Amino acid sequence: MKIAVVVFILYGVALFINEGLSILIKRVFAYSSLTWLEFVVTLLRYLLFLLIIGVVSIISDYAKVVSVVTDSEAGFRSISKAMLFIRKNFGRTLVVFLILFLFLVIGAVVYNLVDGLIPRSPVYLILLTFIIQQFLIIYRIIIRMYVYSTEVVLYQDLAAELSEYEVEEVTKQNQ
Repeated sequence: MKIAVVVFILYGVALFINEGLSILIKRVFAYSSLTWLEFVVTLLRYLLFLLIIGVVSIISDYAKVVSVVTDSEAGFRSISKAMLFIRKNFGRTLVVFLILFLFLVIGAVVYNLVDGLIPRSPVYLILLTFIIQQFLIIYRIIIRMYVYSTEVVLYQDLAAELSEYEVEEVTKQNQ
């Protein structure tokens, strides 16, 4: 529950930053004729917003993973460990997130293409649309399972503590 509350607050901060940048861009370009520059800056604002939302989602997912792997109910400690892990391994965690997000986007595009080709009038076509929607739900569940499983494996591999050991020769002693 603590993780969900903190993530909700982080999403709120992301929305606040996005709205602040929106107001700033509108004020800066209010009397300007450089529409192409306003377009580029607005596009960068949206990309920054998507990056922030993605990072908050990654923090949320890894906080849940840390909580499960360490068998801890301390939400704030899980979030701090997750943030530390993400900071150390930002490239790897972001690549895993983007690859799995790409699969989700591909599924949504395929669904929208197939759904757009089906007419809505006859009853059997409405039933076909319902079945396709069920496949989309199952696909999204499978993607979510892949997300959590890859995050658990990545966390366990990268957060594993290596211990040094000393090899001793064991000799048999006569009694």
